[in-house]
Amino acid sequence: MRVWLGSIKIAWKYLATLVTGFAISCVAAAPSIIITNQPAYGSTSDVAGVVLNATPGAYAVAVFIYVPGYGWVSKPTCAQPLSAIQSNGNWSADITTGGADTNATRIAALVVSTNYNEPCVLGATFLPSNVFARAVASAVVTRQSPGLRWLSFSGYDWWVKTSSGPVGPGPNYFSDRTNNVWVDAICQLIVRITSRSNQWQ
Repeated sequence: MRVWLGSIKIAWKYLATLVTGFAISCVAAAPSIIITNQPAYGSTSDVAGVVLNATPGAYAVAVFIYVPGYGWVSKPTCAQPLSAIQSNGNWSADITTGGADTNATRIAALVVSTNYNEPCVLGATFLPSNVFARAVASAVVTRQSPGLRWLSFSGYDWWVKTSSGPVGPGPNYFSDRTNNVWVDAICQLIVRITSRSNQWQ
């Protein structure tokens, strides 16, 4: 009988150690954001999604779009740069408040603190790195324009830039021709600079 009781005590101590160890290693999940409604190219619909593991009152969503030929833009507006997160985690933002917004090819949504106060982004070539540095989660999606050339490389779809005049970065002339940019038979990205009509592209 003593042996049996002793075995129970040993087993109980072992179980208590496991439970304690589990409690110590259990941590809160990191915030994340998912875009559940990505408007089609040319659409005026709102972008929408859900934020997980973030307190709605403490966080909001900062949305940016990339318009080819112009750059990155804060949305909905510079006066209203943040979209509220509802109690169920849902959020939405109007991304077509003017100009050529319906032609945006990229949409970025970042979970930031409600006291986020970075300067407005208007026509930036690249989304400022400090914007991502202040976010606790982010999602960036690409939507394809029917009139643009795209290629698949390294698990992503890439828009191939073209221009009729010199543009940034540079300024340079850009060509989307298949003999300037392509992916070869062994999945390597090939980029060539060519001279055409006395212009290097």
